[in-house]
Amino acid sequence: MQWRNLIAACSAIAVFGFALGMTYPLLSLLLEADGISTNMIGINAAMSPIGILLFSPAIPYFSKRYGSRNTAMAAVLITSALLIGYKVFDSLEAWFIVRLLHGMSIATLFVLSEAWVVRYAGNEHRGKVVAIYGAILSASFGAGPALVGWIGIDGWAPFVIGALVLLFSIIPLALLKEDTAPPLEESSTGSLFSFAARAPVLLIAVAVFAIFDAASLSFIPVYGLQIGLELRIAALSLTVLIIGNVVLQFPIGWMVDRISKRAVMLACSLMTVVFACLLPVVVGSAWMWPVLVALGA
Repeated sequence: MQWRNLIAACSAIAVFGFALGMTYPLLSLLLEADGISTNMIGINAAMSPIGILLFSPAIPYFSKRYGSRNTAMAAVLITSALLIGYKVFDSLEAWFIVRLLHGMSIATLFVLSEAWVVRYAGNEHRGKVVAIYGAILSASFGAGPALVGWIGIDGWAPFVIGALVLLFSIIPLALLKEDTAPPLEESSTGSLFSFAARAPVLLIAVAVFAIFDAASLSFIPVYGLQIGLELRIAALSLTVLIIGNVVLQFPIGWMVDRISKRAVMLACSLMTVVFACLLPVVVGSAWMWPVLVALGA
């Protein structure tokens, strides 16, 4: 394994997770405070995933032309600047554009970091490295809402502190050995539709997860405020949801190695439905916290 490059990969995914984990609840809570409808909050939140979708095919070009390390470092700088841009251009209309650009910049970090992990982990240790990588991603997602709950949503503080945290990731990225960081190559093995025919369950699972992920990040804090929770508790609820994924990822992975993968996926799907239905019943009580942990897992 090439630990130096793997640390850079984990740094890049941590920036991706933190940037999304922080901005989703922060911006949703700010829009809620301004009286924006939940429908419009959802439409605005969709701009980041749209940016990821639109820009991902262009990442191999920039990686090949400028190098993977330089491309990732530029993405960190742009993401930090865009975080400040939310406060500079403080209007719903401007946020549609800023969030689109934000999605494009963090897509670069997401795609490059995953390519690096696959490249540098080595066959012998890839499973363990991917598990650590996934835990770091989940933890960084959870750190964003925790920061919002700690410093609040007022003024420049959440935006400035968030931008500074992102800039620190430049240090491990600079350690990446550029000569061992190959550019991403475009594949010509087939279209999305041909892949979907070969792996429909995989794509359905990813689609369901993506919808759940974006919806929970955008609306759980807003939901908490609307039913009377304090802002700090509403933001913390999202962190606890994500903690479930950090803590229980390894036990679920252990089960996958020993019993049917489809059985584990089916069990997780059914439990997600059950705990999602339980959440409105227990919200505001002590039972809310274990339900959130289980739901996140």
